[in-house]
Amino acid sequence: MCIFYLLFTFAPCLVYGSCYHGYLSAFSFDANLAHNPTWMASIPDEVPLSSLSVPGTHDTMTYEIGDEFLECQNWNLSTQLNAGVRYFDIRARLRENELHIYHAWGYTGFSFQDVLHDMTEFLDSNPSETIIMRLKQEGGPIGEGNTRTFEDAFNQYSFGDHLYNYSSTEPLPLL
Repeated sequence: MCIFYLLFTFAPCLVYGSCYHGYLSAFSFDANLAHNPTWMASIPDEVPLSSLSVPGTHDTMTYEIGDEFLECQNWNLSTQLNAGVRYFDIRARLRENELHIYHAWGYTGFSFQDVLHDMTEFLDSNPSETIIMRLKQEGGPIGEGNTRTFEDAFNQYSFGDHLYNYSSTEPLPLL
């Protein structure tokens, strides 16, 4: 009976290849099957950002860490952007005076510069779109060669004209 249960449970994964680490849910969204890179184009610029329900991902850059307990996504940032995801949970740690992307103790193999590159490239190609990014300090600095704070390291990056810095004393912006 146990073998039947295991086969029944994992059959969709084996037959269709449509599960993530053995997990299959009708409520999951497969970004690779969606293509909505300009869904915000139909929303007027005067709409407050706070009035939208925006699709997003948790621990965005964790699609290929090599530790199934730390992987929260199964597609890279570009695929998520082209699928229509617009909120991104980015977690970084200071290492060698630069921000690198981590999930808990797991290094994702990406830098904050990699994230910015993909996001600004997407925004340059799709000017009707808005990206909301939450950058979280995922832990203390790594290594002993850090001479900057997390905030100082953040401020060294160039966002071009793509950055709106959130202020808790002001309302959220319009699109």
